[in-house]
Amino acid sequence: MPIGAGNIIYASDLLMTTAQSADTTARTTTSTAYTTTLSPANICGVAFVAPPSGKVTIEWGCGVQNGSAPNLAVCSFAIREGSTVGSGTTFQASDDGRAVTSQAFLRAGASSPVTGLTAGSTYNVALEHRVASAGTGTFSNRSVLVRPELA
Repeated sequence: MPIGAGNIIYASDLLMTTAQSADTTARTTTSTAYTTTLSPANICGVAFVAPPSGKVTIEWGCGVQNGSAPNLAVCSFAIREGSTVGSGTTFQASDDGRAVTSQAFLRAGASSPVTGLTAGSTYNVALEHRVASAGTGTFSNRSVLVRPELA
């Protein structure tokens, strides 16, 4: 049940934990569509259970670089239903509007609120990567954290 004005709040409603994942290895792709498939293979993401509020904040970061000027490397995140990271029905797709993008090496992070999750349901978030038009994108020092929100 979502927590709202007039609701009785029990201690069990507040048992929420953060979930996080990190990967320091530099990995590459030449894909122009968002993908979790990098070389060498490793998905940076984590499964989580939606809190009673149905709201979380995703905090993430990535070092991005594309050695073929003027092309860009792009890193965003997608949320899917289920506990298998990188799989499941898409709840929220990767979006250039909340992406870390650069041609020269840049390490940046951001946070993004997510609402509308079904309380108690399992979701997963994974970083996804692409190049804007050509070249090889390099992605390093990736991290993602899911922080539950009370309301």
